[in-house]
Amino acid sequence: MSDWLISNKDQRQLVPTLTKALQGGEPHRWTDGTGDLDALLERAATLGAFALVVPEEAGGGSWSDQPVLDAALATAMLGTDLAPLPIPELTAAAALLVACPASAERDELLGNHAAGEELCLLPFRVEDEHGDQVLPTLTEGRLSAARAAFVQIPGAAHLLVPVTRAGQTLLARLGLDELLPSATEPTSLDLTRRIRQVDLTGVGVPDERLLPIAEQEVLRATALGTALVCAEVVAGIDTLLRKAVEYSLTREAFGQVIASFQALKHLLADARMELEGAKAVTVAAVEAFAAGDAWAAEAASIAKAYVDERAVPLAMNCLQVFGGIGFAWEHELHLYLRRAAARCGALGTRAEHLRVIDDLHISEWEAAR
Repeated sequence: MSDWLISNKDQRQLVPTLTKALQGGEPHRWTDGTGDLDALLERAATLGAFALVVPEEAGGGSWSDQPVLDAALATAMLGTDLAPLPIPELTAAAALLVACPASAERDELLGNHAAGEELCLLPFRVEDEHGDQVLPTLTEGRLSAARAAFVQIPGAAHLLVPVTRAGQTLLARLGLDELLPSATEPTSLDLTRRIRQVDLTGVGVPDERLLPIAEQEVLRATALGTALVCAEVVAGIDTLLRKAVEYSLTREAFGQVIASFQALKHLLADARMELEGAKAVTVAAVEAFAAGDAWAAEAASIAKAYVDERAVPLAMNCLQVFGGIGFAWEHELHLYLRRAAARCGALGTRAEHLRVIDDLHISEWEAAR
């Protein structure tokens, strides 16, 4: 459940509908081909899950007049069952388009995205040959050396990549139908998603596929996606810990339930404490964006650094509670661990976000001297 992200009465009333539409399946259905992703996409589009941060005049609208909080709730709902939909990247892409100056092209992209007809995706990773996160440079209509990784889903038509040209920040719209034939499928820990990687080196981007956007808007939209990634990961770990607690209360050893063993009591208590900390920093980041706070991007970096450091150890400790069965391939537990590990580098690694925080405060200190 995602009660920790419910912030108002309207959201609470929507929970039964959201649960029915977005949850209810086993994680293995996304690995063995039994999951119907097209149907999930249709239900999500019908609920307006892709339109939450899109203004009403552009065909969007939120559930409770709190677009960011609603997007976080949708993300957590899907993260509970490890659904493949990358709501953080989809929401960040919509936020990028909203931040662009109004134009016929932008409005058409926003409208189609909100309706779930031609979805726009933000890559969860754009890096150079050294593996460092970069903003590609556009020179004479072609991109500099970089590769982009994204979650492939049906209905996704455009990859939105922030770029720079002659010192100006722009949003490049790349057609996925043109990129996918040359895309590779890298080995991914996350078995519930199809990950694709494309080489952007030398890719041509004509002027009609470029949208002007302020650099700060790019940073803010990307940071919003980062906060939502935290919500996705924390929701998965929350589910995993709940399963571990339930198992410890029913599994018996030496004539008593294993929850009575002191070692497990300490392990689960420590896990709960770490998880509540992860929830707190995630909620703080999401609420900062919802309130329009100037420090929201920093809050997202703080949350990502905290969650990335603790998510995998938390998942590992939960698996320990299950003993041998927790390490069986047929059990769903390893899928939660894989999702947590795979998302550690999404929209910035822990080290990269720590540098963002450091740079921010160093510049403040230098300005105050």
